[in-house]
Amino acid sequence: MRKFLFAASILTLGLAFPALADDNTSTLDQLGVGNAAGISQFGIGTTNTSDVDQLGAFNGVISVQEGTGNLNESIVFQAGVGNSVALKEKGVQNQNKSTVFQFGVTEVADVTQEGDDNKNTSLLVQAGAGNFASIKQYGTDNTNDSLINLEAGIGNVMWIDQGGTDNTNESEAKTFGDGNLIIVTQGGTANLNDSYVNVVGDANVAVVSQF
Repeated sequence: MRKFLFAASILTLGLAFPALADDNTSTLDQLGVGNAAGISQFGIGTTNTSDVDQLGAFNGVISVQEGTGNLNESIVFQAGVGNSVALKEKGVQNQNKSTVFQFGVTEVADVTQEGDDNKNTSLLVQAGAGNFASIKQYGTDNTNDSLINLEAGIGNVMWIDQGGTDNTNESEAKTFGDGNLIIVTQGGTANLNDSYVNVVGDANVAVVSQF
């Protein structure tokens, strides 16, 4: 019962409600198995920051940051087995930055950044085996920059998907290991697309599509 009440308290503190020209900060620290964290931050001209640390197995994080003219930053660190994180940053004229560090086995990281006139930056770092990482950046008149850096691993999947209209899309994917798969898709209308893939190891596959 004490553990349940403690977790509920953390989740309650992690919520940031609509604000005007304010600062929202959420910090979550979770240790153990099967923990869940939800963060929602909204505002206009707001600085939104969320920081989540999870150590253990089968932990999950969902973080949503949205609004207009905001500075949004999400940082997640996970170590263990079967952890998952979903980060969503959206709105108009925002500066969105997501950073995810995952070290372990069968980790899942999904980052979505979308909206209009935004500057979107994503960094995913994974080391281990059987991990899946994806970055999706969409919208109009955005500057999208994504980097997936797999320092070492086996059988990992990395996917970068950038689309929209009148966007500047840049992607970089690095992997050091064996049997890894990298997929980069850049499409849309009147976009400037730039992709870089660096693969070191054996039996790795890289697929880049620009259209």
